[in-house]
Amino acid sequence: MGEKQAVPTGSSRVIAFLHPLVALLTLAVMAWAASLGLRSRDRLERHLRPRHARLAAWAYGLMVFDLLAGLGSTWALRPDLDARGAMHLRLAIAIVAVMTGAAWLSRRIGRDATARLLHPILGLLALVLAGLQVFFGMPLLPL
Repeated sequence: MGEKQAVPTGSSRVIAFLHPLVALLTLAVMAWAASLGLRSRDRLERHLRPRHARLAAWAYGLMVFDLLAGLGSTWALRPDLDARGAMHLRLAIAIVAVMTGAAWLSRRIGRDATARLLHPILGLLALVLAGLQVFFGMPLLPL
């Protein structure tokens, strides 16, 4: 039995960087979706709502994918890390939960004032948590 490698090398190292790169893409898509959502609140910009909805669905899917990819890459490529209990993982789970709530509320926006109030708050919370998550993930980079 060999010693567990602290940081992957070769092609494993390149693969280990895919999770952080997809995470940055996800953060950018989340910010773009949030921008569209905020602008679509103006009467003259209502035409942006369908674009916001499509992009938000992509952001949600990317976030779930990236959560699973992070777990998978930690398990397969980073035996030096313990994902259980890590703040980076906790934030990822919280972001998916908040985005799930925002998605659920989005179905009720047309008929529920509370949904109209809470949906953008949850979206902004998810974006802030995702930005914070970057800082907890930086020490985990396979440098």
